[in-house]
Amino acid sequence: GGLPQTFDPAFAAAPPDTDAVRALFEGLTDYDPRTLAPVPAVATRWESSDEGRVWTFHLRENARWSNGEKVTAEDFVRSWERTLKIGPLAPHTELLNNIEGATPAEDSETPARFGARAIDEHTLKVTLQHADDSFPALVAHPVFRPVKVPDADQTNRLESHELISNGAFLLSATETNKVELQRAKTY
Repeated sequence: GGLPQTFDPAFAAAPPDTDAVRALFEGLTDYDPRTLAPVPAVATRWESSDEGRVWTFHLRENARWSNGEKVTAEDFVRSWERTLKIGPLAPHTELLNNIEGATPAEDSETPARFGARAIDEHTLKVTLQHADDSFPALVAHPVFRPVKVPDADQTNRLESHELISNGAFLLSATETNKVELQRAKTY
């Protein structure tokens, strides 16, 4: 296939971009390669309440960015808010629409408070507009993978030299005819 055009999870639309994102970034969950059921990734476990409308994810304490900093629940919140601010330029933004406050309510022009919030460094609580028992599988999608940005207002596409990743691999080189990954020491 071709070479990835972006390594930014918010902008990755299809392979090979999404393949690179999966190698460079780790989400809350991932897919079991045999069953496609959600399996732990950054989140070691999760539970739901309110009949599948509220989800709580418990993050690994040893999850690290490639710069050595901790991956926190706030990183996920900030990344998802960033994707929503990017809007239609992010090809899979609509996958976040069921999160409370992601879109304006039908009878209001302003969205409610965003339903993803960090309870503490390692606990992420997500409130959905509608119950969804498959939400842990949905968050394995590349658009839900976190990026290391200072704030959600940074909506420009991350360039390869700006990447700080949290996955099993690091981007070590990009050339006109190849992309090279290496095993991440912080994973």
